[in-house]
Amino acid sequence: MEKEVLTEKKDFRVDTYRSSKSGGQRGDKVETAVRITHIRSGLSASSEAERYQHLNKIFAFESLSKKLIPWLLNEKKKLEGGKPERKDEEVRVYNWRRGTVKDSETGLVRPLKKTLDGNYLSDFIDARLKYALQEEAKKRKKV
Repeated sequence: MEKEVLTEKKDFRVDTYRSSKSGGQRGDKVETAVRITHIRSGLSASSEAERYQHLNKIFAFESLSKKLIPWLLNEKKKLEGGKPERKDEEVRVYNWRRGTVKDSETGLVRPLKKTLDGNYLSDFIDARLKYALQEEAKKRKKV
C-alpha cells in the first residue's frame, strides 16, 4: 500500500485582517490582508500588498505553496521510510565581511582569499573525509 501526503481545504486556516498600509477611510473598514496557515506544518504566509482580499489570498497561497512543497516532500519521504532532506543545504559559508570560509558540517574555518586562491582546498577535503569516517564509526557503534 502506497502512502501519500495530501493537502485538503480543511488543512488550511485563512485569517483576514486590516492592512497596516495606509488606505484612507476604506482601509480602516475593510479587512483586505490575508494570512493563510497550513495547520499540520505550522507554515504560514500573508499578503497585504493588494487592495482586494481575493488578490491577497492568491498571493498568499502562492507564497505558502513555495514553502509547503519541500515540507510535503519530506513528509512523503518519512512515510516511505526514507531519510528526510536536511533543511540546511549549505556546504560552506563564505563570510565576506570577516574574510572567512566555514564548512557547515566540520566547523573548519579558513581565510577566504587564500581559500579562493586554492591554498586551503585540501584542508576542507581532509576535514570532510575525517568527518565522514567519524559518522560511519558512530553508525556502526549504534548497530
